[in-house]
Amino acid sequence: MYWGDYLGDTAHLTQGQHGAYLLLIAHYWRKGSLPASPEQCYSIAKALDEQGRSNVDAVLAEFFRREGDCYRHGRIDLELAKAAESHERRVLAGQKRWQNAKAMNEQCSSIAPSNAPALHEQPQPHPQPHPESKPRVKTKVTGNAFALPSWVPADAWQAFQEMRSRIRKPLTDRGRQLVVRELERLKAQGHGPGSVLEQSVLNGWSGVFPIKGRNDEGPVYPLASEERKRALARRSEPTGPTADEILRKQLGLSEERQLNGPSS
Repeated sequence: MYWGDYLGDTAHLTQGQHGAYLLLIAHYWRKGSLPASPEQCYSIAKALDEQGRSNVDAVLAEFFRREGDCYRHGRIDLELAKAAESHERRVLAGQKRWQNAKAMNEQCSSIAPSNAPALHEQPQPHPQPHPESKPRVKTKVTGNAFALPSWVPADAWQAFQEMRSRIRKPLTDRGRQLVVRELERLKAQGHGPGSVLEQSVLNGWSGVFPIKGRNDEGPVYPLASEERKRALARRSEPTGPTADEILRKQLGLSEERQLNGPSS
């Protein structure tokens, strides 16, 4: 359906005539013609009343011509012929492709047996070792899990790992090895591993660092404990008067002056 052509030819039709025309050409496209009987055309166009039959009569008179026992439509006949010609071309092209493929298969089948003896007689090449090639050494990857050294306090290490998880920086096996290596270096400088780990836990540090002073190794971490004691002592030291105390003192002096009068 070419809507531009259709609307150009039928702009003057009424709504009922459009409906009748579309039903008639749809039947024509499927059957190749319309019957010459008006009653049959009324049935095709669903013309059930006098106005419907009048619409069918008007469309038949304007767009169709009667030839013998059928109505013909020139434009639809032309489109049907073009469609049939296109279909025939596609059929012929498909048959030609099938014939070419069949001929190619037969040609390959006839050539293959004649070449078979020659193929068997050809010597097969033997692989020659390259004089400069060297055997590749495969690196063996060990799957040993990380093991905590005995000189690192287990409870301090566990606290450090939990802190790392809380700050969303969990330790990997590679990270554990690096931390232990740094603890070993600090231990050689006199910093106890337990105190170093506890210092990082208290401050939320993701790494380990030297601590102030030296620490004697033992089950308790004296240096970290001393740091904690000093921090608590600083908190308990008396501080100066607060803002509320200063304000109350000033208000008290004002009331005393009002009662005693101005000083001479």
